[in-house]
Amino acid sequence: MNFFIHIGIHKTGSTALQYFCLKNRLKLQEHGFFYPEIGLKDAGHHTIAWLAKNKDKSARLHDMLESIRSEAKRAGCENIILSSEEFEFLRDLHILSAALQHDHCKIIIFLRRQDTLLESEYNQHVKMFSTKYKHDIFKFHFDHDFSQRFNYKYLCNIWRHKFSDDGLSIISYDYWSKQANGIFTAFLATLGLSLHDNFIMPEERHSNISLPNKATLYLARLNQLTLTKDQHQLAIRLLTAEFSAEKNQPLLSMKDRHILWRRYKGTNDFVEKNFNTDCFVEPEKEVNASELVSLNFCTHFNRGIYTRIKTAVLTGEH
Repeated sequence: MNFFIHIGIHKTGSTALQYFCLKNRLKLQEHGFFYPEIGLKDAGHHTIAWLAKNKDKSARLHDMLESIRSEAKRAGCENIILSSEEFEFLRDLHILSAALQHDHCKIIIFLRRQDTLLESEYNQHVKMFSTKYKHDIFKFHFDHDFSQRFNYKYLCNIWRHKFSDDGLSIISYDYWSKQANGIFTAFLATLGLSLHDNFIMPEERHSNISLPNKATLYLARLNQLTLTKDQHQLAIRLLTAEFSAEKNQPLLSMKDRHILWRRYKGTNDFVEKNFNTDCFVEPEKEVNASELVSLNFCTHFNRGIYTRIKTAVLTGEH
């Protein structure tokens, strides 16, 4: 059996891609690709990724994969698609590779330049009720050790050593996310398929949409309050309405971006050279990059807007 395993990474359109596969299960089966419902958590196979982290659950993982193989055969498919950004966090692939030792595996990885990934991760941690991060992006970078996650050479080598060089397909999120339906187009191309095969686009609500960056300046401060989940969601709605019409300014300056670029240039160059891909464009070479003024956590904060939003969130009157 052939397994196509999409491992993210996080913040590269994985949620939208998973809902795309789920919505197009029957269409994929027409082309010989099976997107199993076994192991799903929401629309991704996060349960399988979590089982692969724990050697005490290897038997359950084997049983789950065997059930998936059986279902795929009954559906007339020789190809199985698994998708979970939680696979990104696997550091020991022995359990997963042992469970797939008799299968042919292709690993699909979307990579994103580290500075834009940091901004997106910060946005997510401010937005999520479970994390409610309450400081600026620089303290966020200090509080979280991204040195291993941002080292794509390390990530790719882990999967290469278990599943061979030709089993890895590296895709540039930075490029394809800017193209119309680009994430789906690039993913389908790794399967030898095309959007012209009448696939259905998922609804926008099935994408993990970020806040406007300016909204994070306010929500991070509101996160310092004791808010209920409903109040937190109301704050997100009000802040999105407040700033969604404005041009989305970056949180990192060009100087900050270049620091991260230099820090990871060696490992990025390794990935491009060894996996025959062109993933990363230097920040200064992006179109209009020099024209974007970065947001400052203090100087771009408006006390009047904060007070108005805070009052509406706490009173429920808006």
